[in-house]
Amino acid sequence: LSYACEGRHPSIIELMIAKGANDWNSGLYGACKGGHLPIIELMIAKGATGWNGGLAGACLCGHMAIVKLMIAKGATDWNWGLSYASEGGHLPIIELMIAKGADLEEGLRGACEGGHMPIVELMIAKGATGWNDGLCYACEGGHMPIIELMIAKGATGWNDGLIGAVKGSHKEVASMMAD
Repeated sequence: LSYACEGRHPSIIELMIAKGANDWNSGLYGACKGGHLPIIELMIAKGATGWNGGLAGACLCGHMAIVKLMIAKGATDWNWGLSYASEGGHLPIIELMIAKGADLEEGLRGACEGGHMPIVELMIAKGATGWNDGLCYACEGGHMPIIELMIAKGATGWNDGLIGAVKGSHKEVASMMAD
């Protein structure tokens, strides 16, 4: 259901509902990620209450109006929102999540995973220091400039970096972490 909602396929959603699909929160996440308000409204009408999941999906894909809707409905997981907004590279939403009190380390992890150097630099300028987590996530994404920055900042989590590189299927990065 989540994928059908994300992909904006009303006929497939209707078919799935007719066949008994009822994971409205999963559908809400997908609809928020896809940015389709009529499908979000349908999931809410069916009983979805997964506001934090909806917030995460909207943050990842940069849908500010839907982020605000999920907040109005009751979403409060600013850390999850910041991580996803940073992974997606959506600065206005990042600023909103930080203003709400999100942990900067979540933003650093998300930016490292998404490969967004300007967001990584922003998180560092604001006080994030999670070099080892950043290294692991950057290795998983294969983002060499960010890997190098995390190492220059003092990351020593070679094993976690290696695991991230293997998880992301980045052979060159894995070799570098194993040396």
